[in-house]
Amino acid sequence: MQKGSGPHRALCDGVSFIIEDGKGPSHIQSRYRVGRIISGTLHLNPYEAVYLLEKKRISAENPLLNRLENLLPAMKTDDGFIDRFYLFQQLKSRGFVVKMEGGDMFYRKDSKEAFQGPVRLVREDVKVSFSKLFGNPRCIYAAIDDDHDLTYFMVESADPHGTIGTGILPKVRIIDLQGQAATTDQEVPGWMGTQLSGIRLLNVFEAALLSGKVSDGNPVMQAFVDLVSRGFIVRTGFKYGANFRIYGKSISQHAEFLVHVIDGTEEWYKISRAVRVAQGVRKEMIFAGYSCEGKIGYVRIIRVRDPFLHQDHIWDSKSSIVYENSE
Repeated sequence: MQKGSGPHRALCDGVSFIIEDGKGPSHIQSRYRVGRIISGTLHLNPYEAVYLLEKKRISAENPLLNRLENLLPAMKTDDGFIDRFYLFQQLKSRGFVVKMEGGDMFYRKDSKEAFQGPVRLVREDVKVSFSKLFGNPRCIYAAIDDDHDLTYFMVESADPHGTIGTGILPKVRIIDLQGQAATTDQEVPGWMGTQLSGIRLLNVFEAALLSGKVSDGNPVMQAFVDLVSRGFIVRTGFKYGANFRIYGKSISQHAEFLVHVIDGTEEWYKISRAVRVAQGVRKEMIFAGYSCEGKIGYVRIIRVRDPFLHQDHIWDSKSSIVYENSE
């Protein structure tokens, strides 16, 4: 700064800031990778302004606006700003250039690179629709809890296929064994049902599939039928808190995936819990539900410590299940 000249300034939504320590706009922009310089003034968005204020790189010309409870209304920030700022701060701590678009954040290291993302913030108690989970080919979800800690999840739409080749089975005769569906038909695959004195006991999904009486309005039933048609052995996932566990090769091996059906929406903490259980027993978690086209679709979700690694390092499944949509 030349002798006798005034301090350098930054602007955000009409709020004027002084750049501290005599540094110029170009230094702040280069060092912290924020803002745009227009006519010698550094123009910031509210996230960048609070970020630099926290780092004591700028201060508001109006001393009252150095207090967050006064500054945020002056910048006309909306509900959820604080939560999103914590995500913004974490991305900046990784050295990323960050941009906002439609409520999501995108990031890049180098100005020559394309922005990556989206990174979508969700509250632990928020309800998320399956169609929104399914809508992005690949998305990072940052779940924030009441302690403002962030947990990251990778969400990817999937098109899984097993290798069993069971297909849709022909109709068989179902008998009512005192309220328990059963069959004596020998055409039933060996993995289906439970044997008892020469009779095969069936669950409601197996009985509906084998009898050809599948309910169109039941997404869990539809998911069961679809998974069987895709070449999976499908068994109950009750012991893991899921709808199903599925086998891509043989029931003699461990189930590779758990499947939970989302009927419309689901609280994020329940999704998180299901993912943690699956990873705890060395399985991946698939969520199923109706896609925008009204058909059963699938997404797989994993919890990751560092979602900003190369994608090939994050998705490291050794499953026999093939994902046709995976890159």
